[in-house]
Amino acid sequence: MTTSSPTAATHARRLLAVVLAVLGAAAGLQLATAPPAAAGQLGLTIEVRGAAEISVIEGAVDDGASRSCDHRDNLDDRVVHTCARIRSSAVFASVVWLRVTPLVSETDEWVADNWTGCDSVRHVKGRQYDCMVESAAFSSTEKTVRGGAYDNTRPVLTSWSQQRSTTKDLTSTYTMSATQGTLECRPWPATEYRPCSSGVEHTWPAAGQHVMSVRAVDPSGNTSNPEALADWHLDTVVRSGPTDRTGHETAEFVVDSPEATSIECAVNGGAWSTCGTPGEPLTVTRTAHGLYSLAVRGARDGSVDEVPARWEWQMGYLPETVLDSAVLDGRQVQARFHGEHHDSFQCRMDGPEGWTYDWVACQSPVTLDDLPDGDYRFEVRARDDAGRVDPTPVVHSFSVRTPDPGPDPGPGNPGPGPVTPTLPTTARVVSVVDADTLLVQAGRARFRVDLAGLTPPARPRCTVRSGKRALVRAARPGSTVRLIAVRGSRTTGTGATPWTVLVGTRDLAQAQLGRGLARLDTREAPPTRRAAYASAQRQAKRAHRGVWGRC
Repeated sequence: MTTSSPTAATHARRLLAVVLAVLGAAAGLQLATAPPAAAGQLGLTIEVRGAAEISVIEGAVDDGASRSCDHRDNLDDRVVHTCARIRSSAVFASVVWLRVTPLVSETDEWVADNWTGCDSVRHVKGRQYDCMVESAAFSSTEKTVRGGAYDNTRPVLTSWSQQRSTTKDLTSTYTMSATQGTLECRPWPATEYRPCSSGVEHTWPAAGQHVMSVRAVDPSGNTSNPEALADWHLDTVVRSGPTDRTGHETAEFVVDSPEATSIECAVNGGAWSTCGTPGEPLTVTRTAHGLYSLAVRGARDGSVDEVPARWEWQMGYLPETVLDSAVLDGRQVQARFHGEHHDSFQCRMDGPEGWTYDWVACQSPVTLDDLPDGDYRFEVRARDDAGRVDPTPVVHSFSVRTPDPGPDPGPGNPGPGPVTPTLPTTARVVSVVDADTLLVQAGRARFRVDLAGLTPPARPRCTVRSGKRALVRAARPGSTVRLIAVRGSRTTGTGATPWTVLVGTRDLAQAQLGRGLARLDTREAPPTRRAAYASAQRQAKRAHRGVWGRC
């Protein structure tokens, strides 16, 4: 440590004061001025900047005042604190030496600042630490000095990261830490930093690549180097999809995700895979009936939409109802029926007073006894667990009449002979021959019935079994069918008369075409039904059913 020497005038004044004191004591002189002990007085106001303590290390402090002023808790080096005024007295002139002690911190380096208002300073390695102030000789002097320390260390960010939200669109959580100070964030394109805290959540106004800048600021205003957290934030929406229930094995969707370059899909919680492009149709193929859930998300440069869009639909046909038989025996009727793609049945009936009721739950067989004379209309429809019902219930109309005994047939009246069905007529199904042929019985006559408007498919092995099974389910042996001959037409190959065959109101030929189990022959089709047959075949083609798909 090096020190600067007190001035010659200072030494002279001190020596003179000592000499006068000795002479006065020896001669018993009484001076007219103030006592020599108070000849020089100094009133001193000390100002402390930043985290530092200023202490009196040399010189007297009167009135028992504190010799130090400690503001090492002031961590903002821009703030100045004023200490309590102190007074120092001396025989000739008062001299006080002050020393600044900066805060010692593990994270900050506080350095002594330059003094102001000093009469002299003592240097230590180029830094001003000690300050001397003095009064004029034989007088009172007021002085103000300022010393202190400044924060010489910038804070440092020790960690920073972001996590996209899985529950909120276009939202991320930003986590960071620093050696000291507070945190500030600036979401681009904002120009100013704002106070924030670790774990802050921010929602961006639109999809795109977004940048969040973060930094630390200490109490003195020193800032860390900023760090930028950049990422793509994507938002996905399903523009269109299948109805909540469909019989098709394929489902088409249009998915949009602005700023994304691809779309990823997951079906029923399965693994994610790239499945399409934003705004372009994408197809999901499934063969099993049931409830499906599709999750879709946009993707770009390794980033994905963490809040996927979802779409649910039921793959499977609407419930179908088949009336197996409806037998009227006197005043009792019994109806047997079954369904497809269903879970239960509902029945209703219109009839004479007391015999009319709306849709109620029922099950096969339904037996109604003691029916009064009158006309009846019985309906049954299948229903699934989603509440969907067969849009075309099976209808069976019948009448109950008190029979007329009529004449007693004698030996010469043996009764009716073989019956040839008239047009139109009803018949009972004996068996199903193939995908478009039934063996029926009307009265005592049995004959083959070809379904009008159908031609064997180009791939017979593809549909021969499935077509026959479907016809068996629709027209079970013992069930009643209604026959309408197609006049002026002959079945290709056999030359037989083709028939329109109805089970209730369901056209069997139209049902086979709708399942893709036959092809349409417009020359043979009934003129009044050609449009409906053609529509059913188009639907089968679009859905890739039967001969129109992989079969």
